[in-house]
Amino acid sequence: MSGFPIITADQRLAEPRGVKGVLADQGVAKQSRSTEQRFWRKVDRDSDSHGCWIWRGGCSSNGYGGFRLGYRRPMVAAHRFAYELVHGAIPPGAVVCHHCDNRGCVNPAHLFVGTPADNMRDMVCKQRSALGTRNVNAKLDDDTVREIRTRYRNGDASLWELARAYGVASHSTISAIVRKRTWKHVREVNHGI
Repeated sequence: MSGFPIITADQRLAEPRGVKGVLADQGVAKQSRSTEQRFWRKVDRDSDSHGCWIWRGGCSSNGYGGFRLGYRRPMVAAHRFAYELVHGAIPPGAVVCHHCDNRGCVNPAHLFVGTPADNMRDMVCKQRSALGTRNVNAKLDDDTVREIRTRYRNGDASLWELARAYGVASHSTISAIVRKRTWKHVREVNHGI
């Protein structure tokens, strides 16, 4: 999925224990086993039927776990920390994604490294993006989009007229709708003609 190297279990076992990337980025020397033990004590490995290991420490408002590396040390994302404990350093500019789509999960088997674009593709493929009326800012619905496309196709109104009629800020928004650059998921209804 991404161009990042995959580390095998044999390579992982051959590496010395300890945290690498997150801590190196923060200028922190190799952590003691106690930091690793403190981290894993905050993980519930048994509560989820999907194999997720749920972070029981503090969480941010967006649902991701946070772990403080120590007294006067930085807070790091718990899933990134878990990934690095098992798999090694995360390449610069990379993100750690969840196969399970559970932001509270820190199971290294559920985590993978990718680019921000990989993460967005994964979100769209799993239909987790806020398409159409699931987007809280949507001013239109699927039926209105069909109506706009039909009216434009039939020559009943220009892009500017449609924008005014439907309370859309710009004719370019209507253009994107009729050319199916937006609202792509909306299909025309076939009435059996």
